[in-house]
Amino acid sequence: MVSITKRTQENSEDASKEMLLRSGFFSAFLIWIFSGAILATAQDDDPTDPVSGYNKAISHIQFQRWDEGLKVVNAVIGEHQDGAMERFGPVFGHFFFVKGILLQGKKDLAGAVTAFKTCYEKYPNDSIEGKKQGGNKDIKPNSFRNAALMQWGNTEMQREKWAEAVRLYEEVLKVGKADAKVNKIFVGVNLGRCYLKNGQIDKGYEYLIRPLQNENFSIGLRQTIFVVLAEDWSVEKPFPVVRQFLDAHSRVVDSDTYANRYERNPRFQFLAQSALQGNDPVRALAWFERMVNPKLLTPEIQKNYTQLEARKVVESLEAKKQEALAEMKKQLGKHRTDHLQILNGVGSSHFVMQNFAGSYATFSVLSDIAGKQHKERPVFLHNAVVSASQIEFWKQAYHYGMQFLDEFPDHELKPGVAKVLVEVLFLREEYQDAYD
Repeated sequence: MVSITKRTQENSEDASKEMLLRSGFFSAFLIWIFSGAILATAQDDDPTDPVSGYNKAISHIQFQRWDEGLKVVNAVIGEHQDGAMERFGPVFGHFFFVKGILLQGKKDLAGAVTAFKTCYEKYPNDSIEGKKQGGNKDIKPNSFRNAALMQWGNTEMQREKWAEAVRLYEEVLKVGKADAKVNKIFVGVNLGRCYLKNGQIDKGYEYLIRPLQNENFSIGLRQTIFVVLAEDWSVEKPFPVVRQFLDAHSRVVDSDTYANRYERNPRFQFLAQSALQGNDPVRALAWFERMVNPKLLTPEIQKNYTQLEARKVVESLEAKKQEALAEMKKQLGKHRTDHLQILNGVGSSHFVMQNFAGSYATFSVLSDIAGKQHKERPVFLHNAVVSASQIEFWKQAYHYGMQFLDEFPDHELKPGVAKVLVEVLFLREEYQDAYD
């Protein structure tokens, strides 16, 4: 019997979107100064004043005060939107860009799409020359127009509107290729992932494999690309192709620090368990191989725990100290649980492959260290017994078999264990010493 620890796939916002590349977001806002002929100074006491409102909205974004920022931006838009192109020119589109960022912060993705779309489509820069020739010499461009198109694509990607995101990213790479606000590398990576999600598997791979192979790019970017290909490309390809990919590129993630590798463990564990449930144990082992043993992180945490526990702190900090100790103890417990889950997956993979030497090595360890209260203990013992008998480790089969019968006399797996013990005790007379 194979035991597979079930794991809920990460929430799309907390996990899959965690890796979403933001395509540069926007590195900085320029303080928006209108023409002196239009507004000489910011009117701080006027909630609809564009200059004051813009600067206040940027401050609210910096401190993630989404609702306050939206209140300011909506007031300015509501007061000035009619006739804004004539009075202010394309630069008024900045307010819709800012509004989109604020709505992104509130997770109102549909609203953000509308705001970015308005910035891009309603405030183009092609009318600037005509307005200047018409006498408005201080007319200013919509400097965030291409950035709005990029963020529109990012938001559609977050909404999992893959085809629309592909269209927008392809467009921004054309119209924004000379715009410093458009991070073309990140846009290209996002586009590659959207190709994969949109079913254009080979095209997505070709888009992503080039930056993965380029050692001039940051290791963080390449690690993200590796995970994207692991999650969205490898599942569509036969394992020999995936094996070649891993042989060529897995060092990008395997050479990382233990702590960083541990953060990626859940992703590779999900791929491994999915493969195992799909009766592909060889593929499963390849993903288990990418995972770091959580026990490697334990010594550092234990050291920190011991040092903090012995440290004297003032009474006002005692609660913080105890909170930190409790968190480290929680981490240690999670490391143990995660270690058992990895062993279980590895053992189950070997068991399915009928590599009983490998499955015995794993399930015997699990039987010894998991503890009698572990919910999967009957399975661990059963698999240890069956694996041991298959490689003719009769004493070991007897040892774990008797533990099973003592602890779980009424368990549904008892017949299988009992059958093995009968073979050990009565069909192999040269193993009479098993009675001792």
